[in-house]
Amino acid sequence: MLYWGIATVATAMSPVKAAAFTGWTKLTLYLLFFGLMARILRSPRLRSWLIAVFLNVALIVSFYGVRQWIDKVPPLATWNDPTSTQANVTRVYSFLGNPNLLGSYLLPAIAFSAAALFVWKGWGTRALALTMLVVNCACLRYTDSRGAWIGFVALLVVFLVLLWYWYNPLMPKFWRQWALPLGLGGLAGALILGVALVEPVRDRVSSMFIGRGDSSNNFRINVWTAVIDMIRDRPILGIGPGNTAFNKVYPLYMKPNFTALSAYSVLLEIAVETGFIGLTCFLWLLTVIVNQGLLQIKRLRDAQFSSSNLTENSPNLQGNQGFWLIGAIATLAGMMAHGFVDTVWYRPEVNMLWWLMVAIIASFYSTPQQPDSVLTADE
Repeated sequence: MLYWGIATVATAMSPVKAAAFTGWTKLTLYLLFFGLMARILRSPRLRSWLIAVFLNVALIVSFYGVRQWIDKVPPLATWNDPTSTQANVTRVYSFLGNPNLLGSYLLPAIAFSAAALFVWKGWGTRALALTMLVVNCACLRYTDSRGAWIGFVALLVVFLVLLWYWYNPLMPKFWRQWALPLGLGGLAGALILGVALVEPVRDRVSSMFIGRGDSSNNFRINVWTAVIDMIRDRPILGIGPGNTAFNKVYPLYMKPNFTALSAYSVLLEIAVETGFIGLTCFLWLLTVIVNQGLLQIKRLRDAQFSSSNLTENSPNLQGNQGFWLIGAIATLAGMMAHGFVDTVWYRPEVNMLWWLMVAIIASFYSTPQQPDSVLTADE
C-alpha cells in the first residue's frame, strides 16, 4: 500500500499527468491481482492446481520454441549484432514474439518444474516434471537471451541454497558443512565447461564483457546514460509510473538514433518513475517479501521434519508445499537478475507472473495462533 501510495503521489506530481495516470492504472490492477491471488492461493489445493496449469501451458510454449529452433525460424526483428559472429544465429520466441520476453517467462516455469520433482508423487507425474524441466531449459538456451541466462544462474543458485537449507536437518554432519560448497562449486564448474565447450554459448557470453563493442550493449549504455539524466532532474518522485509517461519524457533526453520504450533496467525504471522514494520503498518491499518467504520455509521445514513426524513416519503433506515457496523465491531472484539489464519485467506476460510469485509467497503467511481464553468456574 505504501508503494502504491508513493506511485499515486508521483502520478499527481508528474509533468505528464495523463500519461502517468495510464501507468498508475496498470500498477493498481497488478496490485489488485496480487491481493486477490494472495487470498485465493491460501488453499494448498488451489495453489497446486494453478501451478500445474501454468506448467502445462509453459510446456506447450517451450515445445513450440524448441520446434522453432529445429526449423531455424527467421527473426521478427534485428535481435543480433549484424557485425558479430552470432548475426545469423536462430533465436526462438515461441508465442511471445520476443526472445528476451520468452526467456523471462520461462524462469518461473523452470523453477516450478524443478520444484514439482519434489512435490508431485508417482513416477508418471515426476517424469512429466522432468520433461518440463528439460524442455524449458532447452528453450531458454535457444532464446540466446543473455539477460535470461543471468537470471537462470541466479535462480539456480538460490534454488540450490534453499534446497540445501530444507534438507539440512536430515543430513549427516559432514554433508551439512560441505554439501553447499560442493554443490555450488560443481555448478560453477559445469557452467564454465559449458561456456568453454559450446562455441555459440561462448560467443554469446563473451559479448557481455566487450562493452560498447556489441551493438546491444552500446544501445543499453546510451539509454542508461539518458535515464540517469532524467533521474537527476526529478530525483524525489520521478516522472510518474508507466511506459507511456516514459515515452513522453525520454525523447527530451535521448541521444540521436537511440529511441527506447523503457529504461532497460528495472531499478532504473523504478527510480525514473517514482524517484528515490519509490525505489527505496520497492527495495524495502523486496526485503519484506524474501524475509517472509524464508520465515515460512523454516516453519514448513520444521513441521515437515519434526521429531513426531519422523518417529511416526507420516510425512506432513502441507510441508511439501514448501517446495513451491522455494520455487517462487528462486524465480524472484532470477527475474530481478534479468531485470538489472532489461525491462521485459514490465510486459504483462512477465509482470503478471512476478506478482503471482509474490502472491504465492504471501499466501503462506500465517499469524501465531492466539490461545483460547480459559473460562473460570465462576464464569
